[in-house]
Amino acid sequence: MAARSTSGAPFTEPIFGPEVLDGTHAVGPMQFLPSTWARWGVDENHDGTADPQNVWDATASAADYLCADRRDLALNGDLVNAVLSYNHSGAYLAEVFQWITTYSGGVAPIPAVLAAAPVTTATPPPTTGTSTPPASTTATTPPATTTTTPPNVLGAVMGGLLGDVGGLLGKK
Repeated sequence: MAARSTSGAPFTEPIFGPEVLDGTHAVGPMQFLPSTWARWGVDENHDGTADPQNVWDATASAADYLCADRRDLALNGDLVNAVLSYNHSGAYLAEVFQWITTYSGGVAPIPAVLAAAPVTTATPPPTTGTSTPPASTTATTPPATTTTTPPNVLGAVMGGLLGDVGGLLGKK
C-alpha cells in the first residue's frame, strides 16, 4: 500500500536520505539503511511486502529495532542504549533528548494569520476631454487573526501510531 498524503493522494516519490560511505542511502520515513532494513524490516500492514517507504512497516520495524534485547524505552538507561544503537554519537543522543524534552512539554497555540484579501481599485472610464474625478478606490479590510491549537505531536505520535505499534508488538 502506498503512503498517502493528508489529501489522500499517494506519494509517488520515495524518501531517501544522504548517501553514506558505501554508496547506499537511508530510505523511508524512518531512514533505514538497506542492510538494517534487511534484518529488521517487517510487514506491519500485512500487504505482503515489508516496505521501508511504508509508514506502518517502517515504524513497526523501528520499534522492533529500538526495543531489541528486551529494552524498555520507558527506562532512561534503555532509552539511551536504544538511541545509541541507532546512531552511536553523543551529539545525536543530545539532539534526540532535546526533541523528547521539547515535545513532552506539549505545544502552544500559535496565531493563524489569514492572507489579506487583495486590494481592488476601480478603473476609471476613459476621459472625453472633460475633467472628471477618478472613480473611487476601495480596499478590503483584512480579516482578524484567529488562534488555532496545533495537535500535541508527542501525544499524537506516542499515543497514536507508535502506541499502536507498541501494543501490536506487546511492548509498552
